[in-house]
Amino acid sequence: MSNFSKASKLAIGSAQFGMPYGIANSTGIVSQADVTKILNFANKNKINTIDTAKNYGNSEIAIGEYLKKNSNSQWNIITKISQDQGIYEQITDSIEKLGVLPNVVMAHNAKLYSSKKFQFELKQVLDQFTFEIGVSVYNELEIEQVLNSYLIPKVIQVPMNILDTRLYRRKIISKLHQKNIEIHARSVFLQGLFYIPISDLDKRFFDAIPYLNDLHKVAKKFNLNLGVLLKCILVLP
Repeated sequence: MSNFSKASKLAIGSAQFGMPYGIANSTGIVSQADVTKILNFANKNKINTIDTAKNYGNSEIAIGEYLKKNSNSQWNIITKISQDQGIYEQITDSIEKLGVLPNVVMAHNAKLYSSKKFQFELKQVLDQFTFEIGVSVYNELEIEQVLNSYLIPKVIQVPMNILDTRLYRRKIISKLHQKNIEIHARSVFLQGLFYIPISDLDKRFFDAIPYLNDLHKVAKKFNLNLGVLLKCILVLP
């Protein structure tokens, strides 16, 4: 894709830059000093993509503060917008906070993306700004919904992890790939669920425990770090 051709295959999720996000999060919002350390480490290792959203608290502000002090580094920014305001207002707000125009602007959900109001506003905004359009979805039905929209998304963000491969198994990922839609996998580590000690898992995750035990056994058998084992889900067709 034109604006996104040099993006890294790994992206930094920035929800914790602006809110106490994640079921495994025990420290709250990431400090600005740690934001700097994280992004410097990512940049050093050629990870140049950041995923943020209007609903991520002060995440855009934290990223913008970093970019102001590291203007020589090149980043691809994805931001997701909601239905709280018009598209134009949200994009200009993102530009003000980030200090740059995002490379990709996504609707936070399929219902918003498919609405006539959103599609109409999006068409108008694309006459003023240059960015790729996208949407974050949850399931196959939502993917079909957005593919039937007037403006077909260039990027679709889908849930994908080693315990949830339904879109891959049903060949939905292949279908999107054939349509030249860029696929972004999110929830790869299930908000850190894979790294919570089995003994500390809440009862609401009881059903996942047998599968997590199996993952730990496989990792141990091949002398792998669990993080390395989980990276297999990033290999998309």
